[in-house]
Amino acid sequence: MTPHPSIHLFDLDGTLVKGNSSFHFFLYLLRKGILPWSSFFRAAALFFAFKRQWISLPQFHREVFRVFLKGKKKALFVDAVEPFLDLWLEKSLDRLLLAQAAGEKILLSSSPDFLVGPIAQRLHIKRWEASQYAVDHEGVFSEIVNIVDGAEKLRWADRLAHASRITAYSDSDEDLPLLLWAGKVYVVRPNRRLRKIAETKGWQEVK
Repeated sequence: MTPHPSIHLFDLDGTLVKGNSSFHFFLYLLRKGILPWSSFFRAAALFFAFKRQWISLPQFHREVFRVFLKGKKKALFVDAVEPFLDLWLEKSLDRLLLAQAAGEKILLSSSPDFLVGPIAQRLHIKRWEASQYAVDHEGVFSEIVNIVDGAEKLRWADRLAHASRITAYSDSDEDLPLLLWAGKVYVVRPNRRLRKIAETKGWQEVK
């Protein structure tokens, strides 16, 4: 009997790419004048609060959506994605990590789908999941449909295959539900809490 191929589940931000794709995209939008520089300090404060774990991932997303996306045309952001990726993706991507994963690669990210989708396409990753935002009949962002946090990543992965076939990669304890379920785990430039958990679980760290 032919063995089932392995499946590699990659977190995006801080794992497959160095840094946060959404925040770098935001900086790109500022430099191009698509968003006003007056919004920088609000964004930086939110990002800092999230990284310090003062607010949860869903809280972070809801606030970012309310302040920066709601009421704006989706096309305003979508049209800027490809020029941004031309400048940013290759220098931020961990190609060695991607190349060493033999089997199907799947991308799971809390970043917005209009950004994650094009990244997955450039990396020839056919299956991916990302946070989704609804638009109204005028193409304006209206509400959050789904936030892909750690629990959602687990629900998504559990439909794919038995856990023993899954190798999961992450930099954050936000993904702990998925990491505890997966058959094999690599922590990539992990945050402090995930590093401590990895040491107790015997998970290998990728530097």
